[in-house]
Amino acid sequence: MKRMIKKALLLSFFGMVFCAQHICAQNYRYETRFYFRLNKYDIDESLNGNDRAIDSILYKLRDLKQDGKASNVQLHITSYASLEASDKYNYDLAGKRTQSLRDYLRKFVLLNDVPIITDPNVFDWNTLMRMTRESECPFKDEALRIMQEPEFEGGVNVRKSRLEKLGGGITYQYMRQRFFPHMRNSALTLTATVPVVQQPVSPDTVFIHMPPAEKEPRKKIHAALSTNLLYDVVTLGNIGLDIYLGKQISIGANWMYTWWKNDNKKFYWRAYGGDAHIDYWFNKEKLWHGHHMGLYAQMLTFDVELNKKVGYQGPKWLYGGGLSYGYAMGIGKRLTLDFGLSIGYLGGKYYEYNPSSIRDKYLYNKTHQLNWVGPTSAKLSLVWNFDL
Repeated sequence: MKRMIKKALLLSFFGMVFCAQHICAQNYRYETRFYFRLNKYDIDESLNGNDRAIDSILYKLRDLKQDGKASNVQLHITSYASLEASDKYNYDLAGKRTQSLRDYLRKFVLLNDVPIITDPNVFDWNTLMRMTRESECPFKDEALRIMQEPEFEGGVNVRKSRLEKLGGGITYQYMRQRFFPHMRNSALTLTATVPVVQQPVSPDTVFIHMPPAEKEPRKKIHAALSTNLLYDVVTLGNIGLDIYLGKQISIGANWMYTWWKNDNKKFYWRAYGGDAHIDYWFNKEKLWHGHHMGLYAQMLTFDVELNKKVGYQGPKWLYGGGLSYGYAMGIGKRLTLDFGLSIGYLGGKYYEYNPSSIRDKYLYNKTHQLNWVGPTSAKLSLVWNFDL
């Protein structure tokens, strides 16, 4: 009876020791990234610190092997591509990157007996959402909402399609310049099971190797150059420039100028002036397209003499301001037609004169005070959208 009790106690003791060893074991995980160029899958050790990424994997693996207590050591390769091409092309490219990196790693002796598990992917949406959230990406909230919607509808990648159209392509171009180069990579993840040490590392600790910081590209300025075709028809030369400020707001200015005369026929056609304006665009998906409303302020001066009987002159500035409304429709990749009407106040003095006065000196017949409230201008503008 005493022998049986001793055996039971010994078995319990060794069982407790065995369980304690497993309970105190921890999962080891180290992750780094290996980067590729656009549409490439060949190995470039000089790109974004790739040489340091490989060195760090080998260094961590050497530590695990020297300790001699690690088990279940594995290296996982998960490859990605950016969004520029089709999903099929990107999946094939990610697979080639995985295979290329796997073959490259096999030349290192330390990795000869380590299982390499591969998992080609297409795109790392979680990383893109994180980078977008931490950036000043145009239309950021709308972009994050799109990336949280279902990726496919009817076999079509609707996330990609909607991102390409958002803000007239501004958001997609911002991502392409700042985010996509960091999305063309393979994640190298070294995992193992290690026993407890005297100074244990927190379970499931993730070590992430980050590439050296790149110089932030200069932000593009989105602009639009325009001419009002209605003014051009009456030989009133004009030009306008608008700058997009972000958050669906733009500012701009227009200038017009003409000076025609024929003294023999008593024809005189002079006018110049301009306006400054601020507009809110209702279209969140495409810049410089759709409905827009704004405020404007204008100044102009003129001298009009179309026959020998009467002429009108505003030698000093007429001034005004009010509300504007317009609608822009696309007619090309960077061309739009913008229809608009401005309604407000226009005031100031102008004179009526007799063009037949002696020795080219005007005889003013009347002085008028203009206090007009109503439409002050109309436009049918041809607009060219560009980036600076």
